[in-house]
Amino acid sequence: MTVLCCFTKLYPRGVAVSPNDGTLIVCMASQTVGNVMKKPSKNSCLMRFKGETPNETGTIVNKGNYFGYPVKVTINMNGFLLVSDFGLRCLIVLDQRGHLLRKFSSLGGVPLWHVHALTSDPVRSFCVVQGGAGTLSITRLGEYLGTFEEKSTSTMIDEALVKHKVETSSMNSEGHIVLASGNIITHVSLMYSL
Repeated sequence: MTVLCCFTKLYPRGVAVSPNDGTLIVCMASQTVGNVMKKPSKNSCLMRFKGETPNETGTIVNKGNYFGYPVKVTINMNGFLLVSDFGLRCLIVLDQRGHLLRKFSSLGGVPLWHVHALTSDPVRSFCVVQGGAGTLSITRLGEYLGTFEEKSTSTMIDEALVKHKVETSSMNSEGHIVLASGNIITHVSLMYSL
């Protein structure tokens, strides 16, 4: 095991590995515990690391002050980033150079849930998985020429499989999502084709 970095004033939260070059993208928060915020923090950011050597210096990805308390990140095959910001209660889409493309404060007409999971599919879309108390909602954010729109939201009710909040998810090459909720890992087939 190798310690890549240790920080004194920033706290690593979400991490993703680029499917293109294997670099690490890390959500860096300026405080240990997240709170609802009215405006972005001047210190929270995304950082990129090659992830190859100890004590590596990362580079800041975002080209503006966008984040409050970023906690989750995923990268699609075109290098676009989707970040979940707990502090600002939104999702933020950045291009490969770190410029803001889009901000979502609700999906399917519903404000974002406190806990959700992010994943990207084998093409160019992102999926946001929200769930708890027997309800599972999967929203696909589709890319077209560098813009992202909410394409579809599938909702299902299953008291046995989604008792607790969805904490994390991942997608395989066939478009099936695997998610963790409480002490259960669930395999979900999406209701749309890639």
